[in-house]
Amino acid sequence: VITVSQKDGRKMKKALENGQLTCRTIDIEEKEKLASFSSRGPVIHSIAIKPDVVAPGVRIESTIPGGTYLSLQGTSMAAPYVAGVCALIKEVHPDWSPEKIKSALMTSAISLKNDKDEIYHTFEQGAGRVNVKDALQEDTFLAPSSVTFGMANNGRMYNANIVVENRSSRKKRYYFSIPHKERFMTWKLPLAFVLEGGQKKKLEVQLELDNWKEKSELEDGYLYLNEAGKNK
Repeated sequence: VITVSQKDGRKMKKALENGQLTCRTIDIEEKEKLASFSSRGPVIHSIAIKPDVVAPGVRIESTIPGGTYLSLQGTSMAAPYVAGVCALIKEVHPDWSPEKIKSALMTSAISLKNDKDEIYHTFEQGAGRVNVKDALQEDTFLAPSSVTFGMANNGRMYNANIVVENRSSRKKRYYFSIPHKERFMTWKLPLAFVLEGGQKKKLEVQLELDNWKEKSELEDGYLYLNEAGKNK
């Protein structure tokens, strides 16, 4: 599909009538990368992970005064994209609360990678790029969908509670992927467990810091809760 302005269209039509029209095409490969101006976290006062998800915000055709369109970019383009996705989810699942919609968006999101083929930090992309198709079909919910330990001190054990809910009609087995071994950090994660349809369970996740680095440093990453081969 190609669009041109009315002015250019008239020029092309006139050139065609005179038999003097030549065309050249330029292919531009669009990759799912974070824009340089994309908003990044974390939240300063709490070190909470933000954003929660990301969405397309570059070269988005948007309406402008005068009844025409213009290619624009920015969070002003990405935010309404996510709002539209939430509206679609709410239409299909009117009983879902805002918390469940947020969980569905995050657990179904697609992780993006940078030019070095490395997954972006959580405070750059949150859970990843929204995926409306999978979000609509989600039936496992996490509360909260992300965990922040804030300003951490050496030799301390930090705990976080996560509620896992199986909203499907069938039994499901869940288990955490063991994080890569990292110096100074020890994770204590729950063992595999099973939830019947409609059942929920509160889990405790623990992080122990041992001989923590002397300098101030921001540490982040992903914990994967697997369900039937899927990562949450």
